Amino acid sequence: ASLEHARALSTTFCRETLQADPFQGMPEVVGTYLYQTPLPLTELRGINFIHPGLWLGTLKKNRFEPAHALALALKTTQARRVLPLDPGSEHCMAYLRGETIPASLVEGAGNGWVLASVTASGGMFRFPLGWGRRLGDQVKNAYPKGLRLAR
Repeated sequence: ASLEHARALSTTFCRETLQADPFQGMPEVVGTYLYQTPLPLTELRGINFIHPGLWLGTLKKNRFEPAHALALALKTTQARRVLPLDPGSEHCMAYLRGETIPASLVEGAGNGWVLASVTASGGMFRFPLGWGRRLGDQVKNAYPKGLRLAR
């Protein structure tokens, strides 16, 4: 994938999902992954690394799929749609198991990517947990399979 194509897809994602584009730094494409890097990759030649920066997402066909790392790097106030979950609640546990969640719980309008968050201090603070995707009356879970709780 070209950097221009990746930028276009990520810009569309930001416009639809986030309040503003949070990406600062150098966008770089490695295979099908889009990263935000502190330096151009040409400056990193000869250095072995797993990820050259913040993994923003994966380029799939003609869409951008956000990475779990991006969800954790955001503030919940940066998302247009938030799924607030109380720690230990049935909906929170269902999210952590990878199950679908009722879309009626989402704050924010429209279908699309939703930032799931856990509340703390009686709702004063929210911390991102991961992504979901609202489609109609449910939120499809995008919590990474390897992190999910056993059923």
